[in-house]
Amino acid sequence: MHFCPQDFLPPSILFRTTFTQIEMSWDDAKTNCEENKLVLVKIPDETTNKIIRDLLPNGTEAWIGLRKPRLWYSAFGYLSQPKWREGQPDNLYGNEFCAAMVLEDGTWTDEPCDKLYPFLCFDGLNNKHFSHI
Repeated sequence: MHFCPQDFLPPSILFRTTFTQIEMSWDDAKTNCEENKLVLVKIPDETTNKIIRDLLPNGTEAWIGLRKPRLWYSAFGYLSQPKWREGQPDNLYGNEFCAAMVLEDGTWTDEPCDKLYPFLCFDGLNNKHFSHI
């Protein structure tokens, strides 16, 4: 487990995260986080996006806590400055309603929710420290 000093991050984005390399669908990842009293990671701004990206191992993609019932929405509300990859979201197959972070560059893509990816959970209530397991 790695803890970053509290003065390293602005107070608005201090939280604890866990990265799970077991691949699951978006719904199963969300359930797994909730069973551990966590939630799929929420990315409210570019600073948080960069910090999370820098903590992750290189790979393909990882689920984040963003889903589209009608409009793209997260726990922070409707997104004003999302980090979509060029050409995304495209809803290519008409069923891409969940978002994943592309680990090579930190951009986001829309994906079918039943696709299997690793995922990030965070403790949105305990805003005391940032950790990566």
